[in-house]
Amino acid sequence: MQWMMIAAASCLLGQATPNGPSRELPREMPQAGRPTAAAPVEVRNNSAAAELVATMFTSSTEARGSGRAVSLVEVLSTVHERSQQVAAAQVYWRLAAAVATFHVAIDDLGRIEQLAAQRPAAAPGSQPNAAADQATALLWQAQLAAAKARLSEAQVQLTAVQLDMSQRMGLAGQVLPVAADAPLVGAYNTYFEQLFGAGRPAPAEARLIDRLLPLRREAIELEAAAVRAAGDALDTLADGYARSATTGSAVVNGLVELFDRQQAFLEAVRRYNDEIAQYALPLAAEGSRPELLAAMLIKTQTPPQQGVPGAAPASTVEPPGTSTPATFNEPVRSGEPMPRVLPQAPPGAAPPTSMQPPGLPQPPRSFGPVEVRREPLGEASPHPLASDMAQAAPAEPVGLYSALIEHTPARQAQELATLLHWNRAGEQALGQPATLEECLSRSVASDHGAALHTYWRAARWAAQLQATEQTVEQLESLTPAVLRQRSTVAGSEAMLRLQAARLAAEAATVECRIELTTAQFELARRMGSPLDTAWPMPSTSPHGGGYRLSDEPAAVGAAAKETTARRWAEIVPQYHALVEESATAVVLADAARARSSAEYDRTAIDFDTALDTVERQAENTDSFLDGVARYNGAIADYVLATAPPQTPIQELCRMLVLQTGNDAR
Repeated sequence: MQWMMIAAASCLLGQATPNGPSRELPREMPQAGRPTAAAPVEVRNNSAAAELVATMFTSSTEARGSGRAVSLVEVLSTVHERSQQVAAAQVYWRLAAAVATFHVAIDDLGRIEQLAAQRPAAAPGSQPNAAADQATALLWQAQLAAAKARLSEAQVQLTAVQLDMSQRMGLAGQVLPVAADAPLVGAYNTYFEQLFGAGRPAPAEARLIDRLLPLRREAIELEAAAVRAAGDALDTLADGYARSATTGSAVVNGLVELFDRQQAFLEAVRRYNDEIAQYALPLAAEGSRPELLAAMLIKTQTPPQQGVPGAAPASTVEPPGTSTPATFNEPVRSGEPMPRVLPQAPPGAAPPTSMQPPGLPQPPRSFGPVEVRREPLGEASPHPLASDMAQAAPAEPVGLYSALIEHTPARQAQELATLLHWNRAGEQALGQPATLEECLSRSVASDHGAALHTYWRAARWAAQLQATEQTVEQLESLTPAVLRQRSTVAGSEAMLRLQAARLAAEAATVECRIELTTAQFELARRMGSPLDTAWPMPSTSPHGGGYRLSDEPAAVGAAAKETTARRWAEIVPQYHALVEESATAVVLADAARARSSAEYDRTAIDFDTALDTVERQAENTDSFLDGVARYNGAIADYVLATAPPQTPIQELCRMLVLQTGNDAR
């Protein structure tokens, strides 16, 4: 397929030199038939990622003339300290990705120039339309300008990393380096259990990477499949455009989608190879030759030396798996019952409980809060667009958050935060449940701030994972309507574009799992949890409602602490305003998505509109969850800056979040 013959293929890959084992196993482990080093695994030819790498990272004579090709072995031979070798390998993969990105941009510009020069055949019976022709010409001019800007940006990034590599290698002359070795996209043997079994201590970072690498590779395969699907969709769109069966704007959307998917694939490959270097190189024996180090990172053409493992199953380790109203600072309750707007939960799963106060004693007036808000919560008018949406919408379809349409933004924010952070699959599926109180109790006092930020980051990615899985389901719900139209030009285009969108969403779910696993790892370390068991999974929902601030900041004591408290006192209300607006955007986007999906099912609207509303809801949800995490981080910073020394943990929790009846989501 011509759209996937990326010009980046002209710049990379030359194979490295022979390699062999790079780590001796502990003395008590028998050597015969046992792995002696972490090693890449042979890639099967039917791998989508392997096929794509074969086009994006293949060398040619023309490419070698545009820069000095350097191998990974050559780069590793220029430095000898392990941390410097890790950094050099990571710069090498940045270089490989930058060269590929530059030529992807060249290829993108060439496609747009070709399409802009086309004069689509007039549709039968159509009349000349000068205004439409001028609009189309302007559309392609705008796309050409944007493509040239992307190419310039790629060139700047490439030159920067080439100069970095030249400095690290001490290269002289004017010819800048290009990477000669292709990155690994196949499975990778970490041999973690063999290296660190039987009670042998494992480096914490190695344990994390061992869990991440299978996820990284899964993301690579999904991104590669999404590139292929986007390329197929663009081929179909371009063919339809040549026959005046497809609009220029639809082709432009296809071009943008292909470019974005290619960038996502390259980034996934780079991060995978970065972490392989982080894992493998520190494990190498002292004095290992560069050829042996390179053998731990990439596959080579030369057969391995004796003792180096060949193709074998890769590591398949998978990732493991509230509080109360405040004393002088407290989250604000909305006081309304929880609407049931989530999909049906699996048997045995309990929905979130209502956020009602447990009747705790009021704080002393010397530390009494004043509520900082633009208008009293519970009395604000609903968002004007929400009323319009409610009046215009029929009884069906019902969105996920239809019950929140008529609520105030403050109420929407509180309920949506709880709903989205409710783990429908059960916390045990993601890790060991940990409440906010447990997080604070098991972390040292001086680290409470970092522990709280990590806790809310893990909660954010757990919620994002569920939301992204929901996006996949929403895209799949469009399939029946698309299949009914498959005999039409628009239907065949929609099938390919829906496949590309679904694959991209599936890749996004894997990225969420990666982010969640990384946050859980950091949380486990801050809580002092064993790293060889299931890592902590936040079970306390973050706060989404308003927040009362102290009216006596001077009571906090030291001048530096007072300054910090005042700063966060300014920021916390601003974050809450952001969360409120983001919540309303999610609720309205959900209603629009539900309506558009139903209308598309009745063929009343086009596929672009139906797909766009699904993607807009996903983007708005992502923004909301990010805002909630930052809002709760700001609350944490404020509380820690204002709370008196030796404040009990339970009291700190009451200053941070609302209490539920069962202290769980």
